[in-house]
Amino acid sequence: RSARCCRTLDIRGSRAAVSTEVSDGLHTVSQAQHDHGAYAQISGRASRSEYWWFILFTLIASAAAGVLDVFFPGDLLQTLFGIVTFIPGIALGIRRMHDIGKSGWWLLIGLIPVIGWIVLIVWLATKSDAGANQWGETVRA
Repeated sequence: RSARCCRTLDIRGSRAAVSTEVSDGLHTVSQAQHDHGAYAQISGRASRSEYWWFILFTLIASAAAGVLDVFFPGDLLQTLFGIVTFIPGIALGIRRMHDIGKSGWWLLIGLIPVIGWIVLIVWLATKSDAGANQWGETVRA
């Protein structure tokens, strides 16, 4: 019985950890929106979680817009969603590059097919530089 109890606690613990991670990610995004004010601000830094939560939200919302576009002519919702999220996505990518100590111009490496995409994904998934760099203090420890 005690082994089963411990297993149950482990499962609950992992659920709590996942729940905490999700709430931390959402808090990071909402805090970044509050801190930066404008969605298209390119100064400062963006943590990995802020960037990847934005990407996840964008993918889910884009898929939902695609499903709802059945009711609208000419992919209206997906087009509007793309227009609304394009500049904030670029700005967030620039801040993410700042967080790893690179200039935002390095996002342009993504224009190189395959190799550029791989390099960019690796950089976007890289752990933040500890401490301050030329773009400011670490967003998240």
